[in-house]
Amino acid sequence: MKTKIIALLAIVFALSIQSSYAQSTSEIDMDEYFADLNLTEDQKVTFDEITDEYYANLQHVQETETSKTKMYKAYKTHKKTRDNKMKALMDKEQYSLYQTKQKELEKKAREENRG
Repeated sequence: MKTKIIALLAIVFALSIQSSYAQSTSEIDMDEYFADLNLTEDQKVTFDEITDEYYANLQHVQETETSKTKMYKAYKTHKKTRDNKMKALMDKEQYSLYQTKQKELEKKAREENRG
């Protein structure tokens, strides 16, 4: 029983982070983000398409799934798919910086969620 409660709390926490993360991402200056990543114009377009698809998928999951476990698994799957597409889009240096920035955004979302 204790394990189930801990698992449920972890799922709820992850989903709330995702919600704050989406809000934090929308507040950042995308031009600055693209400049930091040194994306080409073509990469910017593809980056936006991948990101839009990711958030559309998350929105669909939130609207259709009732199980927190299924929502969390879907979130992880969509995040992995997005990251794989970003890895294919970017060179090693860009992708490494992208991962760093994603971790910063996730940390910021967690802090905003607590506060």
